[in-house]
Amino acid sequence: MILGCWSRSPKSRLGRDNSKELSQPFHQITRQLDNQNGLIDKPFLFCKILKRMAVSKRIINFLEKAKVKYEIIKHKTVFTAFDKSQTLKVPEKIVGKTLILKANNSLVFVLIPASKKLDLKKIKKKIDKEKIELASERLIKKRIKGVKLGAIPPFGNLWKCQTFVDNSIKREKEIILNGGDWNFSIKIFTKDLKKLIPDLVFGSFSKKK
Repeated sequence: MILGCWSRSPKSRLGRDNSKELSQPFHQITRQLDNQNGLIDKPFLFCKILKRMAVSKRIINFLEKAKVKYEIIKHKTVFTAFDKSQTLKVPEKIVGKTLILKANNSLVFVLIPASKKLDLKKIKKKIDKEKIELASERLIKKRIKGVKLGAIPPFGNLWKCQTFVDNSIKREKEIILNGGDWNFSIKIFTKDLKKLIPDLVFGSFSKKK
């Protein structure tokens, strides 16, 4: 039996998705669930497992290793942080926008809220590089593997890159981040960003739209 899957509200409590990571093909998982205590007949648990499958195992392991509470949110296909805030019906200020910059020959991750836009002049003062510009799509695809363009999470350390986070993010209790896929996002407590990215740098990197 294949069940329809629905997403939890973005306002629901964090940290309640404790289903185990599964990496087998879908048909194997459904058979296992059917044989293990009838879990296939429990729609909510089944949907949680499917959502975890949609986010890459690398990202899930990254979150688990840091021992932070997180929630995977399923939503319709979106390509921008603004569209995500509209789809989830949440303020733009709690939806994170990941930007990738090219600093000389290195890539740099910058996280700002959907309610603002990047201020290149400010970020240049913080990054000690001669040339800083937005990275091209071609370069991002070449260097950032395993996630979809436009859905890259702000975990620069996963790709050995420096991460910068706008100060305005710290004012919010929770933040919704890209999950590597256009249909899934990750919600965490803002205070846990430092656990996930120990070398992140906070600063003023944005301006009003």
